[in-house]
Amino acid sequence: MNHHLRTTAIYLGVLLSVVPSLQAKSEAQPKLIVQITVDQFRSDYLTRFSPALNRGVARILKNGMVDIEGEVDHAITNSAPGHTTLSTGSYPSTHGYSANEWWDFRDGKWTWVDGATDPKAIVLGSADRIGHSAINMKVSTLGEWVTKADKQAKSILIGASEVTVLYAGKTSNHAYWYDREAGRYITSTYYTKQYPEWVRKFNSEKLPLYKQEIWELSVTDEYQSLADKDDQSFESFGEHYVFPHRFSDEYDPDHERSREKQLDYWFYETPMADISAFNLAKIAIHEEKLGQRGHTDYLSIALGATDNIGHIYGGYSLEILDTMVRIDSEIDSFITYLNSTVGADNYILAISGDHGAPEPIERTLENGGNAYRISTQEIDTLLDHIDEIGTAHIGSRQELIDKIEQRLEAASFIQDAITEDEVYGSKPSDNPFLHLYKKSWVKGRVPDFPLWTSTPNRPHHPARYGIFVQFRENTYFSFGMVVHGSPYQYDRSVPILFYGHNIPARSLTNARTIDIAPTLAKFAGIEAPGFVDGVVLK
Repeated sequence: MNHHLRTTAIYLGVLLSVVPSLQAKSEAQPKLIVQITVDQFRSDYLTRFSPALNRGVARILKNGMVDIEGEVDHAITNSAPGHTTLSTGSYPSTHGYSANEWWDFRDGKWTWVDGATDPKAIVLGSADRIGHSAINMKVSTLGEWVTKADKQAKSILIGASEVTVLYAGKTSNHAYWYDREAGRYITSTYYTKQYPEWVRKFNSEKLPLYKQEIWELSVTDEYQSLADKDDQSFESFGEHYVFPHRFSDEYDPDHERSREKQLDYWFYETPMADISAFNLAKIAIHEEKLGQRGHTDYLSIALGATDNIGHIYGGYSLEILDTMVRIDSEIDSFITYLNSTVGADNYILAISGDHGAPEPIERTLENGGNAYRISTQEIDTLLDHIDEIGTAHIGSRQELIDKIEQRLEAASFIQDAITEDEVYGSKPSDNPFLHLYKKSWVKGRVPDFPLWTSTPNRPHHPARYGIFVQFRENTYFSFGMVVHGSPYQYDRSVPILFYGHNIPARSLTNARTIDIAPTLAKFAGIEAPGFVDGVVLK
């Protein structure tokens, strides 16, 4: 054989032998699934603030699979049902979290239940405090699917609050969240009996560095006009609503909490709390070798600053823009860290929100819209009337339900009262959101939201009769500057973003938060359970 032909044949043989291995590598399943949730993540943050979000978010928008206007596909847009939908790929009607809390008929009496509180658990390291778990969850989470598929896999959950347990499910042993009362990252005895050294070390050495006593504006001059001017007196109910925000201005020397404890609470409502969560997540990746052991692991990061700050200042505030700019920077740093440790072809991640949010009532009115803030007294007065009806009623339970429904719908701030019969279809309804209320319906778990009252344990609260209450659009109570939880579009529109190995760079349409868990599972080669309501996005 000619020398040149022989050399060419050898070269082609080597090349052909390499191609399959290269192809196998490109099609190999990623070894780390990362799910990031930005609480109260409004879709318009990615449109209005896009020039300033030019780092991590821009990276994902350019190279990822994206639906900026994704949908929360259920009616009660509270945090607990939203987070659990993200973690399980199912509707509240399937996973069991109709709201953050609800009335439940147990042992022959009505009991008010906080969905994440577990009376049988305690805060690890604080024996006098009740702990948290996903004890009320009816299905499993993506993190649990991962560890069920591979007993050597790890599922680690890190977050800004106890909503972390809604990603942990019932079988995780690594769930940690920042706790204001403890002033550190904690867990519950439900999940583990001992903190790992890396969590202990972070709490003692790293966390204090993030508890800065001044929150300075980090947004450069060229981007500040993307938000409202920093002089909106309705923000924070007219107190401490301009930069810089100083702990010293809000510290109360006469408060029962110590100065240190007040700082722990103040820190929780600043972007620095989320920055600490990102950095603890990096430490978890390093210490637990996530995605680096030949097993497919799962990491959840549940951020909370956007929710805390959104409730206080609103979605057009300079505070929320500053928070998003900082999160954008942290996402960029986190992706860079994943590339250098886990490998760019070895992970996938998703980012979304559990719900959106409306505008502050005052801002809507200033811009010529219709909006109304309901006082606690108005709600209490209405519920007083309901109690009077219930106490005086003689007749069947159904007749009483009809009376309560009529009285509720006579209130000026209530759009509709949705009964169990309407949910099940045995009674007609013209409510255009009824299909969403059906997805939020969990029999025996009817929320007292949005009729929150200052008088607890009302004997005839509508929730005890299986009645959902829908306020009118741009109407909510005065417990916060901004309150989400409605079926309206402003509460249900959130971005849905995917990025990583084999994730195509393209736009999605009609993506829903129930689709995120099964989509991540599919890209990671994990089988999703049969209860899942979402579909795989492609």
